[in-house]
Amino acid sequence: ISLRVGDGKTRRLDDNGLSVLAAGASAGKEKFREAGRRAVEKTVKERSSFSGISVRMLLWALYCAVLVWRFGATPGKMLMKIRVADLATGEKPAADKAFLRAFFSLISSGAAGLGYFWGVFTRDGKTWHDSIAGTRVLRS
Repeated sequence: ISLRVGDGKTRRLDDNGLSVLAAGASAGKEKFREAGRRAVEKTVKERSSFSGISVRMLLWALYCAVLVWRFGATPGKMLMKIRVADLATGEKPAADKAFLRAFFSLISSGAAGLGYFWGVFTRDGKTWHDSIAGTRVLRS
């Protein structure tokens, strides 16, 4: 078998040369496969977050939003005997307010917790996400 190499010359390969060439191709294939796997893992890892907000955080906000909307509190709030209420009605918040509150709570915590800390210094004790959503935390 003749093979043209990089310098333009033609080389003849015997059976031993073919087995060496096949072994090299197989090793190259494995290296290529490993590099491809690493590239895919890196891409998935990079795309699993949106502007610093990870998928895990979005799922947590969704979990909190559904519980506040349906029950007016998360299990932790229930244990502490507090609940989230609509500022205007005093009842559990509607779906839009619960989801707005939950997703803006990510910003409250993402800003080094300043949105939560804000409630300590306001007269009514409202955090950023409570102010934005028009909700309030009350004792049950």
